[in-house]
Amino acid sequence: MTRPTRRWGSAADVVARYRALGHDIVHIHRTDRTGFKAGALEHGLKTAKGEYVAIFDADFTPHSDWLMKGDPPTLPSLISAWCRTRWTHINRHYSFLTEVEAILLDGHFVLEHGGRSRAGVFFNFNGTAGMWRIRAIEEAGGWQHDTLTEDTDLSYRSQLKGWQFLYLQDVECPAELPIEMTAFKTQQVRWAKGLIQCAIKDLPKLMNVAGEPEGRRSRRGNHLTANLSYPLMIMLSVLLLPAMIIRFYQGWFQMMYIDIPLFLASTFSDIELLPGVAEGTLPDALVADLLLFAFPDGAGNRIDDHQFQGSDRGAHGETVGLLPAPRSTACSTRARRAMRRPAGNTASAWGDSLDRNWR
Repeated sequence: MTRPTRRWGSAADVVARYRALGHDIVHIHRTDRTGFKAGALEHGLKTAKGEYVAIFDADFTPHSDWLMKGDPPTLPSLISAWCRTRWTHINRHYSFLTEVEAILLDGHFVLEHGGRSRAGVFFNFNGTAGMWRIRAIEEAGGWQHDTLTEDTDLSYRSQLKGWQFLYLQDVECPAELPIEMTAFKTQQVRWAKGLIQCAIKDLPKLMNVAGEPEGRRSRRGNHLTANLSYPLMIMLSVLLLPAMIIRFYQGWFQMMYIDIPLFLASTFSDIELLPGVAEGTLPDALVADLLLFAFPDGAGNRIDDHQFQGSDRGAHGETVGLLPAPRSTACSTRARRAMRRPAGNTASAWGDSLDRNWR
């Protein structure tokens, strides 16, 4: 791509220069701010072309090869409603505040998103640095602006419709962090309020999905109501002083009688095996490494679980495979060994076929 020599000016100026060079690009400016970001995204879809749409906030600066890494047609993810990438931070070392913000966001993307992607449970789109399938947006009801976090709302509604998502942890998208405490607090208040709004709106539907384990439903509730921990922390802080006074007069037996059950209850939670493990249809070694999904036909039709159980070919002729998550372009050593188990295990047959394709 030929780049213009000048790189300054308004967004409209930059778009005009690239358009003069022959690129199919247009600058859209709304005079009506109805719906704010959700309204702007809905307005932009009216003129968007193609099957996919990439979304970036103004403070994000994706690398020039981001589209080739994150574009669904170049990856084995054609059934996904969207793929999202990991945020990195341009101004991480600007101040102590930005260092703390970077640590918090790294934990969110590397640990939380990575874990949810591996486990195959619901997780949310963060509003930027990702790509959506337009069909998934439309089937889920489009962008709605009745919450402050329209991205989380849409991602949960689309997952309820059966769409699957992909998280690409190795694909980075640099962005700016808020450098002032006021801006940081405003951002956090917006995110916290928006998640609670999504919980009020979507939790009744999420909790009433038929045929799902109770543990999976509770984790969705925990995800959307995580910010309730803050008022609970305030209550805990208020109760600490009277608790310390009461415990001062207790003996060792009373302390152990109370503390051990509380420790066990708060430390250990239910462990839910991935679908198929309990029935013995998946190798145990794949549980921690692999995410099950399918490659659809050329029409890009999404595939439901029941369409490929017990076979390496789905009802529509799609190939079924096991891939490690989040690194979907190379199989880990542990996964390769597990995939090469003797014939007779359906999952091994899938793995052997996939392993040959990805060497």
